[in-house]
Amino acid sequence: MSSSTSTHDLPAVPRRKLGPDQGLEVSALGLGCMGMSSFYGTPKPEEEMIELIRYAVQRGITLLDTADVYGPHTNEVLIGKVSEQPITATTQEEEEEEEEEEEEGKQKKQKTLSVFLWFLVSFFWSAIVVVVFAFGVLHELMMILDKTKKKKKKKQADKGIRAKGKRATEMGED
Repeated sequence: MSSSTSTHDLPAVPRRKLGPDQGLEVSALGLGCMGMSSFYGTPKPEEEMIELIRYAVQRGITLLDTADVYGPHTNEVLIGKVSEQPITATTQEEEEEEEEEEEEGKQKKQKTLSVFLWFLVSFFWSAIVVVVFAFGVLHELMMILDKTKKKKKKKQADKGIRAKGKRATEMGED
């Protein structure tokens, strides 16, 4: 089972959708894993079974039929060992889909960044408006206080003038 044959030289394995709207797909052809374990006699050499699974996956087979009945987790462990090693079985269509997904991911990140920047600008703009408003209110309060002080001084000055005038008239009467 040599893997020297290029996956692009072989026809694509047809795919089947699982369920009406889940978006899940598997290959129309599957690999039954029951014979890989001791269910049909002596267990097959592990390295050969791993190579067989890799061969199938490289050709587009994604439906791997296993069950605990074949020896608890035996075939699942084999599949796990295959998945630990990189498998390069992609079609042109899958590569384009991956590129589209990457582009969508970039666009989502850019949108998130834009929203975050808008939030920061809005936050700081709001903070500036609050500070300007606070300074405006403070200025108005200071103006009111200043006017109040001036009125108070004027009243005191008027009282002083009246008091002097009263004293002067009282002195003039003597």
